Amino acid sequence: MSEYENNSDENDCSSSCEESDSGSDIVVRSHRVMQILRDSDDDDDNNYFSDTEDVPDCENIDVNLTQFTCLPPDTQYNKQTPHVFSELPGPKHTPPGDAKPIDFFNLFFTDTLIKKMVVETNRYVAQFLQNLPNLKPQSRAKLWKPVTIPEMRGFIAVILEMGITKRPTIFSYWMKGSRCIPWFAKMFARNRFQLLLKFFHLVDNKTLAPPGHPEYDPCARFQVLVNHANLVFRQHYIPNQQLSIDESLVGTNAHTVIKQYIPSKKHHQWGVKFWMLCDSLSKYCLGFFCYRGTKSKVDKDEIKEKGLGFVVAEKLLLMGNYLNKGYHLFTDNFYTSVELARSLYQKSTYLTGTIRRNRKLVPKEAKTVPVNEPKYFTNDPVLMCSFRDKKSKNNLVILISTCSDTLNVSVTKKRGNFESIKNKPSMIHQYNQFMGVVDESGKMLYTYLDEQRTLKFWKKVVFAVFGRMVLNAHILYSEKNIGKKMTRLKFITSIIEDLEEKWLLRKK
Repeated sequence: MSEYENNSDENDCSSSCEESDSGSDIVVRSHRVMQILRDSDDDDDNNYFSDTEDVPDCENIDVNLTQFTCLPPDTQYNKQTPHVFSELPGPKHTPPGDAKPIDFFNLFFTDTLIKKMVVETNRYVAQFLQNLPNLKPQSRAKLWKPVTIPEMRGFIAVILEMGITKRPTIFSYWMKGSRCIPWFAKMFARNRFQLLLKFFHLVDNKTLAPPGHPEYDPCARFQVLVNHANLVFRQHYIPNQQLSIDESLVGTNAHTVIKQYIPSKKHHQWGVKFWMLCDSLSKYCLGFFCYRGTKSKVDKDEIKEKGLGFVVAEKLLLMGNYLNKGYHLFTDNFYTSVELARSLYQKSTYLTGTIRRNRKLVPKEAKTVPVNEPKYFTNDPVLMCSFRDKKSKNNLVILISTCSDTLNVSVTKKRGNFESIKNKPSMIHQYNQFMGVVDESGKMLYTYLDEQRTLKFWKKVVFAVFGRMVLNAHILYSEKNIGKKMTRLKFITSIIEDLEEKWLLRKK
């Protein structure tokens, strides 16, 4: 039991509804899911998955499609790009450039959202006390006073501050002596903060189906926040042309059917997985949704027909209305297929990504190439590049693109006082430049995210989404204030100070 939620004389009134729950210069991204026997993006693209996992190793593709044709060496191929990108990237519906960080924070943490938190938290407390009428007199729950909107904002300020000032236990934030931090005691008494965290809710428990019920949804407790975040993310930003899809993990060891194992993730290996679409230049998160596992009935027929990677990529683009606008999507070999590339091209959307060697339509000639001698294959509108550099020796990488060419680019690498210039296919250089932004965004997120406050996995998801919303707010602020940069630490600190000031004025 978390220290925040430790209450020996109290039981959750909704317990029936709770979860019981390579050395290559080519940057190849990693994607694994539960039950994986070996990495999906290791140096050898011949990957093997457990037959219990719904991973689209070879999609259902029309075998009558034209096979790829090998281009002769030194052939100049420059695919025409008929899909014009005419969007005007950048923030929209935002405060003026001289606005404070709190104004950008409020774009995401709206009054409607805060009120939802207040209403559902107070409702949950009422349910709790009603279901446990025989609580001991000394129970802290009996001291509960309804939370208000200013107090809820103050609660969020403390959560954000804990992401900056990290300590091992809740008690250490309120400890006395030479190492005490008076700010936390000024904001809340420890017992009050523990109660707020214990009873924090976003939905009415009575509307939730229990585990085992046909309508049970393991994401129900945080789905309302995910929906809100996706809405406001789209409302306030138009992305650049280059987009990237990858997975993000909210770490937890809780018993839940949606927990996934991804051994390549450095921050966490176990957790709740989200499919995420980001702007490859600004790192702004555009949309995301939770992976519910292979037993989920959501999109089950479509996944069986097209493959999981295909459905995820198309769904994320549809969520933000990014199809038919000339966007360029970058994916790793979990998502990439010739079928997806063609489908997106027909919807005025380009694709570039690594592709597994065991995908259908990948020619045998693409699987054996000399070192530093790329081979190109065409199957209109798709261009395929097979390349192996000196470092990779026995292993190679295969990419496909509907918006690339057969040119080489010179890449300069610096190591200390030495510089080396290497030539590589422009398709690979382009992929390395715009892929991997989700992982970079995750590193930025965890810098100021406290993850140890609760054992309820859905609350960890909620606080991670809070962090994502603040990160997006900082990106908006930075793009609106190009002339005056503010670090994310100062940005978050400014938000905390504003929330603190308003809460303490009301508290008095």
